[in-house]
Amino acid sequence: ITQWVDTTVIYNNLSFLKPVFGAVDEGTGLVRPEMIINIPAFSIILFQILMSNFLKNVKPVKSMVGGTIVLIIGMGQFYFHVNGWYFALSLVIFAFGEMASSPRIQEYISSIAPKEKVGVYMGYSFLPVAGGNLLGGLLSGSLYGSMSDKYMFLRDYLVSKGMGEMDSLLKMDEAV
Repeated sequence: ITQWVDTTVIYNNLSFLKPVFGAVDEGTGLVRPEMIINIPAFSIILFQILMSNFLKNVKPVKSMVGGTIVLIIGMGQFYFHVNGWYFALSLVIFAFGEMASSPRIQEYISSIAPKEKVGVYMGYSFLPVAGGNLLGGLLSGSLYGSMSDKYMFLRDYLVSKGMGEMDSLLKMDEAV
Protein backbone atom coordinates (compact mmCIF):
# COMPACT_ATOMS: atom_id res chain seq x y z
CA ILE A 1 0.00 0.00 0.00
CA THR A 2 2.77 2.43 0.91
CA GLN A 3 4.62 1.94 -2.38
CA TRP A 4 1.78 1.45 -4.85
CA VAL A 5 -1.42 3.15 -3.63
CA ASP A 6 -1.96 6.92 -3.60
CA THR A 7 -3.78 7.43 -0.31
CA THR A 8 -3.42 11.22 -0.39
CA VAL A 9 -6.80 11.48 -2.17
CA ILE A 10 -8.50 9.83 0.81
CA TYR A 11 -6.53 11.88 3.33
CA ASN A 12 -7.34 15.17 1.62
CA ASN A 13 -11.08 14.43 1.22
CA LEU A 14 -11.74 13.19 4.76
CA SER A 15 -10.44 16.13 6.71
CA PHE A 16 -12.51 15.28 9.80
CA LEU A 17 -10.72 11.91 10.13
CA LYS A 18 -7.17 13.21 9.72
CA PRO A 19 -6.31 12.86 13.43
CA VAL A 20 -7.54 9.26 13.38
CA PHE A 21 -5.81 7.73 10.38
CA GLY A 22 -3.60 10.31 8.80
CA ALA A 23 0.06 11.02 8.85
CA VAL A 24 1.99 13.80 7.19
CA ASP A 25 5.19 12.72 5.49
CA GLU A 26 7.27 15.45 3.87
CA GLY A 27 4.22 17.72 3.61
CA THR A 28 2.05 15.08 1.96
CA GLY A 29 -0.96 13.64 3.76
CA LEU A 30 -1.03 9.85 3.79
CA VAL A 31 -3.40 7.28 5.22
CA ARG A 32 -1.41 4.71 7.14
CA PRO A 33 -1.62 1.19 5.64
CA GLU A 34 -2.84 -0.28 8.93
CA MET A 35 -5.92 1.97 8.63
CA ILE A 36 -6.55 0.99 5.00
CA ILE A 37 -6.53 -2.72 5.82
CA ASN A 38 -9.26 -2.13 8.42
CA ILE A 39 -11.75 -1.20 5.69
CA PRO A 40 -12.97 -4.80 5.15
CA ALA A 41 -13.46 -5.29 8.90
CA PHE A 42 -15.49 -2.08 9.18
CA SER A 43 -17.51 -3.07 6.11
CA ILE A 44 -18.33 -6.42 7.67
CA ILE A 45 -19.34 -4.78 10.95
CA LEU A 46 -21.65 -2.40 9.10
CA PHE A 47 -23.21 -4.75 6.54
CA GLN A 48 -23.14 -8.33 7.91
CA ILE A 49 -26.72 -8.30 9.23
CA LEU A 50 -27.97 -6.89 5.92
CA MET A 51 -26.04 -9.54 3.94
CA SER A 52 -27.22 -12.35 6.23
CA ASN A 53 -30.84 -11.31 5.74
CA PHE A 54 -30.31 -11.00 1.98
CA LEU A 55 -28.78 -14.48 1.74
CA LYS A 56 -30.93 -16.35 4.27
CA ASN A 57 -32.95 -18.15 1.56
CA VAL A 58 -29.95 -18.92 -0.64
CA LYS A 59 -28.43 -22.40 -0.37
CA PRO A 60 -25.00 -22.42 1.30
CA VAL A 61 -23.15 -23.80 -1.74
CA LYS A 62 -24.57 -21.09 -4.03
CA SER A 63 -23.69 -18.44 -1.47
CA MET A 64 -20.14 -19.81 -1.14
CA VAL A 65 -19.60 -19.87 -4.91
CA GLY A 66 -21.13 -16.42 -5.42
CA GLY A 67 -19.15 -15.00 -2.51
CA THR A 68 -15.94 -16.48 -3.89
CA ILE A 69 -16.60 -14.87 -7.27
CA VAL A 70 -17.17 -11.50 -5.57
CA LEU A 71 -13.94 -12.04 -3.57
CA ILE A 72 -12.05 -12.64 -6.81
CA ILE A 73 -13.53 -9.50 -8.37
CA GLY A 74 -12.56 -7.44 -5.32
CA MET A 75 -9.02 -8.83 -5.24
CA GLY A 76 -8.67 -8.44 -9.01
CA GLN A 77 -9.41 -4.72 -8.74
CA PHE A 78 -6.25 -4.24 -6.67
CA TYR A 79 -4.19 -4.71 -9.81
CA PHE A 80 -5.95 -2.06 -11.89
CA HIS A 81 -6.00 0.99 -9.64
CA VAL A 82 -3.47 3.00 -7.67
CA ASN A 83 -6.00 5.61 -6.58
CA GLY A 84 -6.78 5.25 -2.88
CA TRP A 85 -10.55 5.52 -3.37
CA TYR A 86 -10.63 2.68 -5.90
CA PHE A 87 -8.42 0.60 -3.66
CA ALA A 88 -10.80 1.23 -0.73
CA LEU A 89 -13.77 0.30 -2.93
CA SER A 90 -11.98 -2.92 -3.90
CA LEU A 91 -11.60 -3.73 -0.22
CA VAL A 92 -15.33 -3.17 0.34
CA ILE A 93 -16.15 -5.48 -2.60
CA PHE A 94 -13.80 -8.05 -1.10
CA ALA A 95 -15.61 -7.72 2.24
CA PHE A 96 -18.99 -8.38 0.59
CA GLY A 97 -17.61 -11.57 -0.92
CA GLU A 98 -16.29 -12.55 2.48
CA MET A 99 -19.68 -11.87 4.09
CA ALA A 100 -21.42 -14.04 1.49
CA SER A 101 -19.05 -17.00 1.68
CA SER A 102 -17.35 -17.34 5.05
CA PRO A 103 -20.34 -17.81 7.39
CA ARG A 104 -22.00 -20.10 4.88
CA ILE A 105 -18.94 -22.35 4.79
CA GLN A 106 -19.32 -22.94 8.52
CA GLU A 107 -23.06 -23.53 8.08
CA TYR A 108 -22.40 -26.05 5.32
CA ILE A 109 -19.75 -27.90 7.31
CA SER A 110 -22.01 -28.13 10.34
CA SER A 111 -24.84 -29.50 8.17
CA ILE A 112 -22.75 -32.33 6.67
CA ALA A 113 -20.92 -33.30 9.87
CA PRO A 114 -22.25 -36.04 12.16
CA LYS A 115 -23.99 -34.41 15.14
CA GLU A 116 -21.39 -35.63 17.66
CA LYS A 117 -18.47 -34.39 15.50
CA VAL A 118 -19.69 -30.92 14.41
CA GLY A 119 -17.06 -29.09 16.51
CA VAL A 120 -14.25 -31.27 15.19
CA TYR A 121 -15.33 -30.79 11.58
CA MET A 122 -15.63 -27.04 12.02
CA GLY A 123 -12.22 -26.91 13.70
CA TYR A 124 -10.61 -28.88 10.90
CA SER A 125 -12.18 -26.55 8.35
CA PHE A 126 -9.66 -23.92 9.48
CA LEU A 127 -6.63 -26.08 8.60
CA PRO A 128 -6.44 -24.68 5.04
CA VAL A 129 -6.57 -21.16 6.47
CA ALA A 130 -3.73 -21.97 8.88
CA GLY A 131 -1.71 -23.60 6.11
CA GLY A 132 -2.30 -20.65 3.79
CA ASN A 133 -1.24 -18.17 6.46
CA LEU A 134 1.88 -20.18 7.23
CA LEU A 135 2.86 -20.58 3.58
CA GLY A 136 1.92 -16.98 2.78
CA GLY A 137 4.00 -15.73 5.68
CA LEU A 138 7.02 -17.70 4.52
CA LEU A 139 6.76 -16.69 0.86
CA SER A 140 5.30 -13.18 0.87
CA GLY A 141 8.40 -11.19 1.78
CA SER A 142 10.70 -12.77 -0.76
CA LEU A 143 8.05 -12.75 -3.50
CA TYR A 144 7.22 -9.11 -2.88
CA GLY A 145 10.91 -8.20 -2.85
CA SER A 146 11.59 -9.95 -6.14
CA MET A 147 8.39 -9.08 -8.01
CA SER A 148 6.93 -5.82 -6.66
CA ASP A 149 9.37 -3.75 -4.62
CA LYS A 150 9.98 -0.37 -6.27
CA TYR A 151 13.47 -0.14 -4.76
CA MET A 152 14.42 -3.44 -6.37
CA PHE A 153 13.06 -2.19 -9.71
CA LEU A 154 15.20 0.93 -9.33
CA ARG A 155 18.29 -1.09 -8.44
CA ASP A 156 17.82 -3.42 -11.41
CA TYR A 157 17.29 -0.46 -13.73
CA LEU A 158 20.43 1.31 -12.53
CA VAL A 159 22.49 -1.86 -12.87
CA SER A 160 21.15 -2.41 -16.41
CA LYS A 161 22.27 1.13 -17.30
CA GLY A 162 25.80 0.42 -16.16
CA MET A 163 25.64 1.93 -12.74
CA GLY A 164 26.91 -1.15 -10.93
CA GLU A 165 28.31 0.88 -8.07
CA MET A 166 24.72 1.78 -7.17
CA ASP A 167 24.01 -1.93 -6.73
CA SER A 168 26.70 -2.22 -4.05
CA LEU A 169 25.36 0.88 -2.28
CA LEU A 170 21.82 -0.48 -2.27
CA LYS A 171 23.02 -3.86 -0.97
CA MET A 172 24.84 -2.13 1.88
CA ASP A 173 21.60 -0.32 2.75
CA GLU A 174 19.71 -3.66 2.81
CA ALA A 175 22.17 -5.06 5.36
CA VAL A 176 21.48 -2.20 7.78
